[in-house]
Amino acid sequence: MNAKEAYSQYQSSLKIEKERIKLTKKTKSEKFWAWVALIVKWPWQWMWMACHDWRLILIFIGWMALIGCEVWVPLLIAWLVPSMRVSMLTVAGTCEAFWLSPFTPFMPLCIGLTVGTKAIMDKIGHGKSK
Repeated sequence: MNAKEAYSQYQSSLKIEKERIKLTKKTKSEKFWAWVALIVKWPWQWMWMACHDWRLILIFIGWMALIGCEVWVPLLIAWLVPSMRVSMLTVAGTCEAFWLSPFTPFMPLCIGLTVGTKAIMDKIGHGKSK
């Protein structure tokens, strides 16, 4: 299954799940929390459906490493250059605090870039799933 097929399969299952939540006889708060849970778990659900291709896993790890490099590069510098340890640990801690805040889209950004890269690879003809 390629990334586009996995995404379309996910979209159809998401639509069905949203309709199921709308039609249940629950209070508004229960429906709201069911909807929030559905939206929060979507990146993990998509990754589970789409990561049956080893190329997609490598692309995802690459994007995670590239986007997260503002944390691990200062940590590496702090480890290698003792005179810069305090300043680099401060930079790494600040960047980590930024990415851990609830309003930063680290995982959706990684997943979106992964989907886009895989779609381009599929279009070009490299990395088609068998």
